[in-house]
Amino acid sequence: MKERIGEVFVNPRKVKQLVMWPTALAGIVLIGIAIMAILRFQSVDENVGLVVFAYMLGGFALFIATPFSLTEEQFEELKNK
Repeated sequence: MKERIGEVFVNPRKVKQLVMWPTALAGIVLIGIAIMAILRFQSVDENVGLVVFAYMLGGFALFIATPFSLTEEQFEELKNK
């Protein structure tokens, strides 16, 4: 799985997939803000929305971080594919 994610970052033919990453991050931010706003007016603790938003950002960060565990040789191999 990490090779497929890493290939998006190093292979110039995967530019369309690379454009999806900032779009996904923007979607997560907008959904997180909406969740925080909705949960502010509910009868729950005021920080629940912030926790959900941080959880979503953490999941995105873990997904982004997986290709950085590849070695230099594996990155060179992905560039040549």
